[in-house]
Amino acid sequence: MARYSGIIGYAIRKEDPDHPGVWIDEVEKKCVHGDTMRDNSRYPAAPSKINDDIAIDVIISIVADPFAMSNFMHIKYATYMGIKWKVIKAEVQYPRSLLTLGGEYHEQSK
Repeated sequence: MARYSGIIGYAIRKEDPDHPGVWIDEVEKKCVHGDTMRDNSRYPAAPSKINDDIAIDVIISIVADPFAMSNFMHIKYATYMGIKWKVIKAEVQYPRSLLTLGGEYHEQSK
């Protein structure tokens, strides 16, 4: 197992102060430490695309603080090797959380 240190992005839904009644996802970033448990890359088959999307098959085990334990369902991305990757599965195994990474994460513009 390799050590992991990176940023986890949590999309917390909050009411827009400029537009009452409108709710937006505000990304809150947290620095975490842990271990990588599996590290693979894959190229999913996409016959309708000219260029294949790259995806990784990485599981990160992080030490979960109280914020991470109560907000694991809001995790959107994790940085790995300098790139933001989508978290496709978050599993709680107290006192740790296992995050499975998939395709590259793209920020949504407002």
